[in-house]
Amino acid sequence: MDSPRQQVHIGPISLFTLVTSLGMAVLAVLAVSTSNAMYALSNRAAEMTSELYVAEACAQRFVAELDGALDQAASTGSDVPLSLSGQLDALASAAQVEATQGASGLDVTVSAHMEGNEVTAVVTTPIGRRIDVRIEVATDGTYQITQWKTTTETDSSGAGETLWSPAG
Repeated sequence: MDSPRQQVHIGPISLFTLVTSLGMAVLAVLAVSTSNAMYALSNRAAEMTSELYVAEACAQRFVAELDGALDQAASTGSDVPLSLSGQLDALASAAQVEATQGASGLDVTVSAHMEGNEVTAVVTTPIGRRIDVRIEVATDGTYQITQWKTTTETDSSGAGETLWSPAG
């Protein structure tokens, strides 16, 4: 009793279907990986942009506080640069409150110092955004902003993470 053996024949259509299925699976994995990478990148961009806006608000608040202090010193007739130098810490603290009172809750630091008739304020954020503001103060209580520079400090201490990792 010989039973005929049945052989499986893989024809060209079956082979084409197999290759197409494997190709579609690879493309699906790449699509998921790319979408995770773009999601991570957009979250980083949103965080950096939010911190920049908070830092800008703090710097503008510092200039507004400085403007009020200069106006008050000029109206009382006192020596403007001398009266301003004693108030810089209070002005920086008032500008720093801008970040903590808002919805951001970021730990932004604001520092200011005065050399001659030039006030320099530095606003830094936890991610490394930094705004340097330089203001020249005249003896009559007017001022001119001579520098408003935004920079980002790079942090190379990371573990070398990559956007294309499967974990995202």
